[in-house]
Amino acid sequence: MRQRGAEKVSKYFRPQPRIQELIEQANPATKCLSMHIRLTDKGHGRKKKPLELFQSYAEAYAEASGGGSLFVATDDGTILNTIETSWKISKVYHQKNILRSSGVDAIFRTFQNETHRTNTEGIVDMYAMSRCDFFVHGFSAMAEAAIYINPALHNRSVNVDDIGEEVVSVPTFQKLVEEYYKKR
Repeated sequence: MRQRGAEKVSKYFRPQPRIQELIEQANPATKCLSMHIRLTDKGHGRKKKPLELFQSYAEAYAEASGGGSLFVATDDGTILNTIETSWKISKVYHQKNILRSSGVDAIFRTFQNETHRTNTEGIVDMYAMSRCDFFVHGFSAMAEAAIYINPALHNRSVNVDDIGEEVVSVPTFQKLVEEYYKKR
């Protein structure tokens, strides 16, 4: 299913030059881990995952990759300072000056009259996430879109919303990262 979707995306979707510039500004890294951290609009019975869970994967990635960077796509503007100041990762990228929630209400509710802007920012995040070598995310259409854009992420991603044994553990993830970069 993802492979067919990826074929359609690569055939029919091309970011316009202005959007491509925004993507490259948001995530100039080539050796990176992307994270889609949703904390304000998890619905349909899905539980919000603690930021510390994402931190454990980010720090395992940083150690295993020998200094790779992190791209963060998030709806919650309150967490970026924590990530940038207390996570042990050399470089953190994210879109600057975009609309984010204050951590209480979902962004689509908070900025109902800014749909063109929030849609553009979402597209930039999807493509910026897809530029990385590894991906940590929950269930999300944006996460799926990033994998459709870069189908190699299918085998190099962790879905923290998977259940039980399906979730890739932090030590297993760290080993995957080490093995990947040894081959490069």
